Amino acid sequence: MRNRKLPENTSIYVSIIAMIIALTAMLVSIHTWRRAKRYKIIFKKLKHGDELDDREILLLQKLRKPVRK
Repeated sequence: MRNRKLPENTSIYVSIIAMIIALTAMLVSIHTWRRAKRYKIIFKKLKHGDELDDREILLLQKLRKPVRK
């Protein structure tokens, strides 16, 4: 293998890619946390016998059905 010198801005590109990956992971975890919080509220309502609105019913139906590919 030849000993090639990397361009000077390579570390900048690597840093930018790492930041994009980190931000994506953070957004996914926030989305997951919010969804889990919503389900927790729904299950609490069901436990207490409160009525669910249409959006909550739709979320429960999505939870029940397996995703088809």
